[in-house]
Amino acid sequence: MGYLSLYRKWRPKTFDDLAGQKTVVKTLKNALINNRIAHAYLFCGPRGTGKTSTAKIFAKALNCEHGPTPDPCNKCFSCQQINSGRSVDVIEIDAASNRRIDEIRDLREKVKFSPSEGDYKVYIIDEVHMLTKEAFNALLKTLEEPPENVVFILATTEPHKVLSTIQSRCQRFDFSLLSIKDLKERLKYICEQEGISITDSALNLIARTAEGGMRDAISILDQAIAFSGDKVTIDDVNTILGKVDQQILAEIVNIISNHDTKAGLKLINEIVDQGKDMNQFVKDMIFYFRDLMLIKECGLQNNLIDLPDELKEELADQASKFSIRDLLRILEILTETDQKLKFASQPRLLLEMTMIKLASPETDTSMANIINRLARLEEIVEKRKSVFQKPEEVLTGKERKEEDKAVVERNRIEKETESQQKDVKENQLDYEAQIESKKRTENTEVNEGPTISMGEMEKYWEVTMNLLNKNAKTRKLRAFLLVCRPYKIIGNTLYIIFPRESTFHKTNAEKEIDLLERALKKVIGQSFKVVCIFEGEEAITKQKIKSDAQEMTPASRANQSIQLIKDEVEQDPIVQKALKIFGGKIIKVENE
Repeated sequence: MGYLSLYRKWRPKTFDDLAGQKTVVKTLKNALINNRIAHAYLFCGPRGTGKTSTAKIFAKALNCEHGPTPDPCNKCFSCQQINSGRSVDVIEIDAASNRRIDEIRDLREKVKFSPSEGDYKVYIIDEVHMLTKEAFNALLKTLEEPPENVVFILATTEPHKVLSTIQSRCQRFDFSLLSIKDLKERLKYICEQEGISITDSALNLIARTAEGGMRDAISILDQAIAFSGDKVTIDDVNTILGKVDQQILAEIVNIISNHDTKAGLKLINEIVDQGKDMNQFVKDMIFYFRDLMLIKECGLQNNLIDLPDELKEELADQASKFSIRDLLRILEILTETDQKLKFASQPRLLLEMTMIKLASPETDTSMANIINRLARLEEIVEKRKSVFQKPEEVLTGKERKEEDKAVVERNRIEKETESQQKDVKENQLDYEAQIESKKRTENTEVNEGPTISMGEMEKYWEVTMNLLNKNAKTRKLRAFLLVCRPYKIIGNTLYIIFPRESTFHKTNAEKEIDLLERALKKVIGQSFKVVCIFEGEEAITKQKIKSDAQEMTPASRANQSIQLIKDEVEQDPIVQKALKIFGGKIIKVENE
């Protein structure tokens, strides 16, 4: 006899040989023990999970000389006939090639005859979902009232295509994908029986590649043995599967974490030149970054990753280079690329575009990436401010010194702010007295503007940002305001200026500008209207300010003039140097 493939040679012969289907095995065994044998069964599940093998074992259990029994002997005439495929009482039909109504009519005629060799006649209809609607309807009456001692076993990978009227007449069993552990145990047993030496890493790679299918796993093992002989290593398995080496995947992780786009494109070129399958390469990256994500979230001691401890430690070091948001973004991009590669006319170009997105996040303009970058910016700011929030008992010596410095600086700013607010209030009272006097003489109503200098506003601005950061509802607004700065105060209006490229930040800040105005009022004690402008619009803003000034009352124009002069004086280099030398501050500016 010629060579017999391993998956045929090592097909399970008893229920105990079946790997991973404990629920199915237990139910069928109990049915045999208690003699509760149904007339029709529907076996559903992915390919290579043992549906047909279970059907043949069940047929042997029914027709064994010692049966019905949960443990067929595999030695009697009936068991041997079924194992060799020559039993006249076990009929296996491929519905993919016998799908028409004529074949089912022929089956209905033959089903009337009694078993010849055993106690039961068993019909195993594989890929039953391939039958036509007419063939299903022809089978329906036979399933509903089958002859005595006839059992139908229908197997399918797509149960949703089987008519509900057929399903309702059958006992349904769902076969699940096998775990990596079950696959490795079965493969290891086969290698021991065949006298093959195989490394644990090679077994693990074969089991992961099979994706839960035992037949696929044994076929890969058979191919690896044919390639390498009696000793199978992980390099042999990588070669026959067209997979990239583990070191290349680790190098890709370093490239992405270092944002080295040039090195990434060079590596893609090398992989393509080696003739590697690009679809398989993307799948390998997906599995690799999945392992990084699971280790990042669950730590080293988890059962979700079946890898050696030393490899888990290497993955943990690599996972520390990314946040969980980074890993999720990478996996989303890779999964999308995996789908697109199936229909891509230029797969190499698509792979190069993917590498650029992975290594250069700023090139990804998707909303998900923008939100991710904003969240990362908030994290950076939070880390800088965390010194104010750490409990004293967990601070190190270095952190305690940094906290002390930060507290001293914070107290200094608060004292200066209180002093400045006091001066502002005193000036405001004087000004209010002048206004009241002016009202009495002119009998007109005058609108007063705040007397806050830009230097004072910049300090108030920092306090306001800290206030926004304390509230979860305003923390997002603060993130948008990090790129802007106070520009000019005119009357009750504060102009803040954004960089030209920060359109996203300016638009979102304007949507919640009322929150900023309330925060400023809480810090300063005065109401301001906040206007957002871009860099380069200063001239337009000044022209608008000038036109607005013409509509002001005489007292308001005088107050605005003093405010503008005060801002110019503060920005004068000589004045700033004098203030620094003498440690003074500007109290009052008069317009002569």
